[in-house]
Amino acid sequence: VSAYAAGMPKVRLGVRQGQVFRLKDLLYSLMLESHNDSAVIIAEHIGRRFAGSGADSEEAVLCFAEKMNEKAEEIGCTDTFFITPNGLDAILAETDENGQTTQRQHSTTAADLARIMSYCVTASPKREEFLTVTRTQEYSFTDYVLAAPAEEPAPEGAGSSGMGSAWKAGGNSYSCTNHNAFLNMMEGALTGKTGFTSRAGYCYVGALRQGEKTFSIALLACGWPGNKSWKWHDARLLYEYGLENYEKKDIYREETLPELPVTDGTEGTVPLLQERTELPLLLCAEDEVHTQLQLADSLCAPVEAGQTAGWQNYYVNHALYASLPVRAAEDVGEWTFRYCLEKLSEMFFL
Repeated sequence: VSAYAAGMPKVRLGVRQGQVFRLKDLLYSLMLESHNDSAVIIAEHIGRRFAGSGADSEEAVLCFAEKMNEKAEEIGCTDTFFITPNGLDAILAETDENGQTTQRQHSTTAADLARIMSYCVTASPKREEFLTVTRTQEYSFTDYVLAAPAEEPAPEGAGSSGMGSAWKAGGNSYSCTNHNAFLNMMEGALTGKTGFTSRAGYCYVGALRQGEKTFSIALLACGWPGNKSWKWHDARLLYEYGLENYEKKDIYREETLPELPVTDGTEGTVPLLQERTELPLLLCAEDEVHTQLQLADSLCAPVEAGQTAGWQNYYVNHALYASLPVRAAEDVGEWTFRYCLEKLSEMFFL
């Protein structure tokens, strides 16, 4: 633990500089209790994997934030910029290639937070671990200290913690309690994360699953001190609206595809084939779905079966939802001198 992490404001785990913890334990501290110091310890540890072991605390945290921003963009967030790993307000000065400096704030939107939650519970390769942590009601752990030197026998069980035989449980114990009361308020409540800052007020991001329907929601500025329970009422309203008004539908459409011209080919055109798949999506009566073919003007021989010739784009309410490849259905050879000789031979000698 660095002095920088230990100096984070409340709410905090209460760590001291020099202490050692398991990453797994700090994830529970972060997700169940929103501990600011735990968030920074995690960010420093992961950030140094990319920034280098010599990076100081703030450099490592900024590197971690850069990775957070890259991931947010990858999953479709368009209005999110992370600076801090714990959600505390911050401003970062950025200078462009022309020497112009702009001030960027740590910021996001309800839509992007709901998108992040959706990724966490449906698409992330770590979704089961995420659900395990965020659904745990109580969790206890300790810090760790070095065990006996290698020339002396290590205490029995020192390696059972996952820290290796060089470490053993220390003398400081910690307990965490899950503050997501909504887990017990509605059938199908899957996960969630509470939050609060003086500017953002009480916030909540959650997910609910009933049958084939999974919803993610985000509530920002949902009351200030004195109205802490408003978010539970609003969360229920949003989930009930979703359950009553949205149905799962497969929006995949079979298209009549044209043949695409082939230049310098043994055939003038090539038939096309669209990828057959399912595109399940929760839709309400007002949602509009349309498709658009985006094809190359032509393909240059030789053409191989399966070669990408374009895309079938799916739009939901005029926003791009998915793109499926359109491919050449068969091979088309190239019109070469040898090919011409072979054809002439067939005409005159067969």
